[in-house]
Amino acid sequence: MSPSTSGTEFARLHDQLTQKEQLSLTLEALLESIADGVVALDFKGQLTHVSDGLHEPSFGTEPGLPPLVLERLRQEAKEVGTQPRRFELRWSREETGARVYEVVAAAATSRSLHGTDTPTREHLVTLFAFHDRTAMHELSRELERTRDLAALGRMSATVAHELRNPLGVIQGFASLLQRDVEADSDSRSRVEKILQGCDAANRIVEDLLEYSRPVEPRWETISVESLLAEGAASLQVSPRWRNGIVIDMGVERGVPAIRGDRRLLLQALANLLNNAMDAMEDKGSISLRVRSTGGINGRERVRIVIRDSGCGLSAEEVSRVFQPFYTTKPGGTGLGMAIVRRTIEVHGGEIHVVSAQGRGTSVVLDFPAESGAPLRFDPTKERGRALARSADEPRIESHKEAA
Repeated sequence: MSPSTSGTEFARLHDQLTQKEQLSLTLEALLESIADGVVALDFKGQLTHVSDGLHEPSFGTEPGLPPLVLERLRQEAKEVGTQPRRFELRWSREETGARVYEVVAAAATSRSLHGTDTPTREHLVTLFAFHDRTAMHELSRELERTRDLAALGRMSATVAHELRNPLGVIQGFASLLQRDVEADSDSRSRVEKILQGCDAANRIVEDLLEYSRPVEPRWETISVESLLAEGAASLQVSPRWRNGIVIDMGVERGVPAIRGDRRLLLQALANLLNNAMDAMEDKGSISLRVRSTGGINGRERVRIVIRDSGCGLSAEEVSRVFQPFYTTKPGGTGLGMAIVRRTIEVHGGEIHVVSAQGRGTSVVLDFPAESGAPLRFDPTKERGRALARSADEPRIESHKEAA
């Protein structure tokens, strides 16, 4: 082959490669306009493109996908032929919660002889168009859940009221017996166990009544930073606190206030922080992060992310975490997270959980921002509420994140 012929062949191959790259970019742009997100894998299965809408912040500044999602796409890419392939992908995302996507996969191919008379095809790039179908899936589930919860609430209220009277009688007579028996006798210990059982049953009754009771918030404007500081300080002076746990709080500058009932929100926060601490052994960390995000119709929202370094949850546990009476704790009622969810939703907010076994758990809360300037935060005043009965200063590692 002469040098001129070789140069001509090289130029031809270069033009073909350029055309294929332009075709790939054109297809990606076209899919971006009609889909909720696009992912591209090259012929080696390497990630070459991720839409901004599918990028997860926890994977850094470079485009990235969770390993489970990426592995699923690679498997599907092997099955793509000359016709597009459709499949359903469920993805628990930190930014938007559990999502259900209908994914359409298509491959751009080229013909090659490879030294034989039979043409073969090679995948140059596989494109995945993501269509968010979460709303459709959630609509029917939400209608069913609403009916079930309404019936459950009525039943819970009835059961709680019916149990309260006999429990009061048992507790009253057990208290009388406790005064009549000697302190060091076997009967005294048995009576104490009866009273402990009554206390546990009463806690269940109170949870049932709390769950079935209509929520009537007392609205006020609340600084999110002060809310988290008080909640963290309350945890650190509680009997459950362990010194090996470290709380790290970071708040973006200029985060707006929210509107809500401080007492109800502190109860929800206490439940979430206790769950985070229970998920860890003697040592671990709880991270509290606050930032503002865009919202519907341009209305700003405030996002709170509570992360722990604990044991994490399985996919099944995450899917059931808000179900009433579902619990993984010995002696738990399973109503704590159901009450938390109801509290957040009453405030116009949203809550979802992201977790994996062995990798900790993140609980993400989104609230509508209150219009107006951010409230000024007074750490001494806010933490003093939680530390009024303690001389120990709370050990909170705190910093301000840049906007």
